[in-house]
Amino acid sequence: MESTILLVDDQPNNIKVLLSFLKKHNFKLRVADSGERALQMLERFQPSIILMDVMMPRLDGFETCRRIKRNKMLHEIPVIFMTALDNLEDKIAGFEAGGVDYITKPFHQAEVLARVKLHIDLRKKNVALQKSEKQIRMIVENAPISIHELDLQGRIISMNTAGLTMIGAASEEEILGMDYKTIIDETETLHVNRIFDNAYAGNVCQFEFKAKGKNNPIFKARLVPIKNKQGNIERLLGISEDITEQKKAEEKIRQMAFLDVLTQLPNRRLLEDRIKKIKAQSERTANHNALIYIDLDNFKPLNDTWGHKAGDLLLIEVAQRLTHVVRKMDTVSRLGGDEFVILLTILDKESRQAVTQAAQVSEKILASVSKPYEISLDQDGGKVVRIRHICTASIGVAVFAGNEIAGPDEILKWADEAMYKAKNAGKNTIRFYKKI
Repeated sequence: MESTILLVDDQPNNIKVLLSFLKKHNFKLRVADSGERALQMLERFQPSIILMDVMMPRLDGFETCRRIKRNKMLHEIPVIFMTALDNLEDKIAGFEAGGVDYITKPFHQAEVLARVKLHIDLRKKNVALQKSEKQIRMIVENAPISIHELDLQGRIISMNTAGLTMIGAASEEEILGMDYKTIIDETETLHVNRIFDNAYAGNVCQFEFKAKGKNNPIFKARLVPIKNKQGNIERLLGISEDITEQKKAEEKIRQMAFLDVLTQLPNRRLLEDRIKKIKAQSERTANHNALIYIDLDNFKPLNDTWGHKAGDLLLIEVAQRLTHVVRKMDTVSRLGGDEFVILLTILDKESRQAVTQAAQVSEKILASVSKPYEISLDQDGGKVVRIRHICTASIGVAVFAGNEIAGPDEILKWADEAMYKAKNAGKNTIRFYKKI
């Protein structure tokens, strides 16, 4: 069955990006450009999930979500907030309004897809739970996530097999009557207590927490108040899953976005971000900074003779040498191919002295890179070929201050131009960019 997503956002560009991406994954999409419009549309149809912008005029995302949750026909529809707000208070406000998750702008497509699919799947499971007692028990016992009941003091009434496995319990009898909060890491106590208070007040709550145990697994949990015929809350239904591997995958995605795969050095995107930050910092401190652009002089012959594997091994060695030459506060990055860039930060406030400091580091880089490389290359049949290769570098340096009008792209261009001057001067040398 095709899932329907309601996008609520007053920014056409955000809508355009999400429509283009989500349509490719076979979702049916409806759009509302305001909170008021979304509420009107929800009177006529119920989507599988709502992606809601927070910052909207008149009726913001939080208030729109609260109104949806007060409607008995709509309150089960999961609402994921889309926002550039990333502080704890705003997230708590979103969860208290009834949202189930946050997606932080700028969007990462893999994250959006994963979260949308996750909450659509969770909603389908919750609907299935309500069909019949028999179906509920079958689903509970076979669910790959923890499903448990808690009394009004937070003590465990029941827990399925997956839940027992998640907390390391051998049997349900072992944990009956135990305070559920005892499985939560102490650092999460204040946050989780607020969530539980909100659930006891009658609100569906979703949150993440770090659990006790080996390597502190991370759980994503949902608390659903269960009411009796008189409308009084008599217990909480808890649903949780171990998202430790998901978090690791998200971190891997983040690394892929900001780190060079081969050397694990920052890539151009991360380098440009750090240039922006160091420029802002040096506006306050008046310190100079420098960008050192490094291009290997004799790299192609190694690739042509021994193949890309040998070249990759040399590039990894170059990355290690460069990292050891500079300070921990500096950034060594790889732009691609045999091009590396180093961002030297917090140099002298006086420009001539800053140039001298950058020159000293560049000389160390030149000396380090120029040392012979001993490469062991595995070949078919278990044979190992040992290759000795000499590889020098052409270096271009651009010294800049925080008050430069130029941005990261232009500063990189300056260093690149200086590097080409070093190439044209015979290679294995250093040249500085001179502003006109």
